[in-house]
Amino acid sequence: MREIEVKARLIEPIEGFIKKLNENNIELGGELEQHDVVYGQPGAKDNVLGANWLRIRTENTHTVYFTLKKSVVGHLDSIEHEVIVNDAKELQNIITELGYELYSDLTKVRRKA
Repeated sequence: MREIEVKARLIEPIEGFIKKLNENNIELGGELEQHDVVYGQPGAKDNVLGANWLRIRTENTHTVYFTLKKSVVGHLDSIEHEVIVNDAKELQNIITELGYELYSDLTKVRRKA
C-alpha cells in the first residue's frame, strides 16, 4: 500500500477546528494512544529516498503493529506494509539482530477523520 499523509499545524483552539469539521460532515474517531519505536539501517538519514524504516507501534497499550515503510518522495509519502504481531519485545530483539538501530521512541495521542 502507498500512504500519503497530510499534517497541519492548528493556529486556533482545537474546539473550533472540530466544530468546522462537524459542519462539513467530517467525523472524528476516538483518541488513540500510540507508542512508536522506529528503527533504521545504520547511519540512515530521515527523508532519504528508498530508505527502509521499521516501526513497532503499540496502540492503546494492547494491539501491536509491525510496519515497514520505504520512502518514495519523503517521509510523508511511502510504501507501507503492516501486520499485527503478538510480542513487541521479541520483535525488537529480531530487528536489532538484523542490524537495525533505534531511531526514535515516542508516544502520541491522535484522532483520525
